[in-house]
Amino acid sequence: MSTKFDPSPLMILGFEGDDAQDARHRIQCFGGLGAILFKRNCTSSDQIKNLNEELRRTWPNSAPVLAIDHEGPRVNRLREIADTPVGAQELGLDNDLARTYQTGVSMAKDLKSLGFNLNFAPVLDLEVIPDHPALKGRCFHEDPEKVGQHGVALITGLHAGGVTACGKHFPGHGSAPLDSHVDMPTSPRDLHELKTQDLLPYAPAFDAGLELVMPAHVTFPEVDRNPAPCSSLFLKDILRTEMGFSGMVVTDDCDMLGFQNLGPIRDTVARCVKAGVDIFLCCRSPEVQEEIHAGLRDLYAQEYPLRETLEKNAHRALLLRKKILDRAK
Repeated sequence: MSTKFDPSPLMILGFEGDDAQDARHRIQCFGGLGAILFKRNCTSSDQIKNLNEELRRTWPNSAPVLAIDHEGPRVNRLREIADTPVGAQELGLDNDLARTYQTGVSMAKDLKSLGFNLNFAPVLDLEVIPDHPALKGRCFHEDPEKVGQHGVALITGLHAGGVTACGKHFPGHGSAPLDSHVDMPTSPRDLHELKTQDLLPYAPAFDAGLELVMPAHVTFPEVDRNPAPCSSLFLKDILRTEMGFSGMVVTDDCDMLGFQNLGPIRDTVARCVKAGVDIFLCCRSPEVQEEIHAGLRDLYAQEYPLRETLEKNAHRALLLRKKILDRAK
């Protein structure tokens, strides 16, 4: 078997600037399943449309996944460009599922008009800590049943509007009090608490067609010493075997310190793949993107038993991209 392997379908890339110049360079170096845009890439509706169209023309072999985080007032890369969606907290308190569904439809309409086809939403975490530094205002409710109901409504609305959803942050970030952008939070939850609370919104989301799940950069010491993205207990035993999830697992941003603090990036890549991660979200640093790309290549070359896994992951990622693109037609 050849040791050559193209890891590009297993990465989604961020880049600098409001045109495709930097993106083109990164695509040449790393390929990628697609791109994610941030506020730094977005200045006006016409500029975003032109940028996404240029990315589509630039991408080799296929149109790309074009992603963004578009949740509501707190996480909104399109402020003053598109309508600000109603936030999850307001939707949960209002508890009108038709309104939540319509919010998803409206989100999708705005995103699709700008050229996006993937939204890293909804947040399926429980509002355990009201003033959570990372999640305040982003959770539907503290009640897992309500979170599940509104998660389904938003997912269904997004999909009806032609934009694919991603549920986050598995198995639950709400009980971990620190912000994983700047730390590796730990949660006091044990397995029973997770299964009877935080995990409950995911089953109805899967039934509603959720195809992407993002694990939290969080460690649950009462369950596993490994953080969720490096835990086969969470990603294989629970997510896949017990909960029957057949979609794909995409990391949270690998530039976040919650990921960076796990150790050398190439070692972390190996830990994540062995645990069940499929796709790496690399939002800014070209050095991090280079290390992840190299880490995937190294893993294929050095870990013979994982070659089939990596090949299957890449194939499944390409199938998912086709599904995302077909939904957006």
